[in-house]
Amino acid sequence: MENAGDATGVNMGKTYKVELHERLGLSEQATPSIPPELQKANELIQKLVTHATNMVLDLATCECEKINECEIAKQAREIAKVLKEFQKLRVEGLGSGESRREA
Repeated sequence: MENAGDATGVNMGKTYKVELHERLGLSEQATPSIPPELQKANELIQKLVTHATNMVLDLATCECEKINECEIAKQAREIAKVLKEFQKLRVEGLGSGESRREA
């Protein structure tokens, strides 16, 4: 993907929202507003994913001799599996506007 952007959601001057609208062929007016409750839920999910990703990265670089016996490490591996699934869904969802329009 060209111009992958950064953690702030800015992609060479475009937000992911604008980029998504362009990929899906939508105008700004075609997108319904998000209720405050869903906006808050989205913010919490983003925060959770960020912290979980940081924890998994810390685990991946941990050099503890007993890491395979550690319950926290086991849970972090499970979180990593879920994050991997989530990332796959995100990539598939943004990769092709066709599948979203058909749904």
